[in-house]
Amino acid sequence: TVYYRTYKNVTRTRRHTTAQCCTGWIQVPGKEGCQRASCTPELCHNGGTCQPSTSDKSEEICRCLPGFQGARCQYGRS
Repeated sequence: TVYYRTYKNVTRTRRHTTAQCCTGWIQVPGKEGCQRASCTPELCHNGGTCQPSTSDKSEEICRCLPGFQGARCQYGRS
């Protein structure tokens, strides 16, 4: 009795979605899409500056110039 061994290469395509974030946005590890604004000059309005939060390293906060307030320094103080 004679036995023959044959091999066959099989390729399989796996698809997965990757996000390419728009300018000013970044991905949050473990979440889909671009969930968080990155610290860019455009993030804070009216001359505010973006800085990492001291309490949560995954967040940024805007330091507003005098006369402005809001999460992104978007409101003028009356």
